[in-house]
Amino acid sequence: MVIFGRKSKYFSFFNIIVMKSYRLKTTIFSLIYALIPLSASNIILSDTTAIKSGDLKNNPQTSNSINHSTVAPDDTIVPLTIHDADDFIELSSDDFGEEVNADFDETSDVFSNDITTNYDIPSDDIYNHLWSDKSINPYNIKYSDLPDSLQVDCRGFVFPITKKRATPITSNFGPRWRRFHYGTDIGLQIGDSVVAAFSGTVRLVHYERRGYGNYIIIRHKNGLESLYAHLDKVLVVPNEVVEAGELIAFGGNTGRSTGPHLHFEFRFLGIPFNTNKIIDYKEEACYNDFYCLIKNETFKYKTKASRYKKRAYHRVRKGDTLSRIARRYGTTISKLARLNGIKRTSTLRVGRLLRYR
Repeated sequence: MVIFGRKSKYFSFFNIIVMKSYRLKTTIFSLIYALIPLSASNIILSDTTAIKSGDLKNNPQTSNSINHSTVAPDDTIVPLTIHDADDFIELSSDDFGEEVNADFDETSDVFSNDITTNYDIPSDDIYNHLWSDKSINPYNIKYSDLPDSLQVDCRGFVFPITKKRATPITSNFGPRWRRFHYGTDIGLQIGDSVVAAFSGTVRLVHYERRGYGNYIIIRHKNGLESLYAHLDKVLVVPNEVVEAGELIAFGGNTGRSTGPHLHFEFRFLGIPFNTNKIIDYKEEACYNDFYCLIKNETFKYKTKASRYKKRAYHRVRKGDTLSRIARRYGTTISKLARLNGIKRTSTLRVGRLLRYR
């Protein structure tokens, strides 16, 4: 018996299985061939999904990345051969002949509108936008952490006092009366106009009964801050923008002061330095358009000032003796005599300041 004969039922069954398998394979391969161009054309190029063949011929940017043998007649979608991510090209709305969102730029930072840093203003970068209207020096920067140098733009400077008569300097920056004086005192009369030395923003307005009296601090765009003290009347408020030469106060004699004057300071990151390094007080102008602030030179006074901070004094009262004062501060009579240039048997005058450290 022939099992697989032409008329055998087994042959018919086998033939049906084979034919169906063949048709299934044919269908699958047909689908694959149909999808290959479709999937290749879906390669992402910037924001696009396809490119017209007519533009490929005229675009030199794609000459190394696209196989021109695949170019078909105009308006035909063709598969692209991409060799590297750098070969991606960017198309405009004209390449597609359809409307696109022209307001969106993929290459831009979508958050850039929220960033207000102006790199033409050094103070923004120096102070890292730290702002306080409560403290003279809120930065707590150590001398060792200061930048080695900074170029300060002095253009636009206006002398802080406007008056017709000569402006005397009554006290300079440096040691004074057993303590260190961190500003320059400029003589004036009560009511004289005090103006901003540079353009900037008022950071602090405050009053100290035993110190600066009425005073103002302005932060300037060049990275410095200026301080104006012992004022009679303040005319500005914190966060107010002022221009160089703008009236900010009237001079006075408030706080710890022995007579009408303006105590004037320049500070960098909260640390004062000698204004004479920038200002020619005889000419009432800056020496140069720019000043190079160098840490080891501009702030070299810090060593001398630290010695003054270590000094301490006692005001002699009725009944005080060298022996009693020595016991009170844990020192000796000999040391008290040596520090004050007196003898062990000297009579102490009531009200005198006696150094004990």
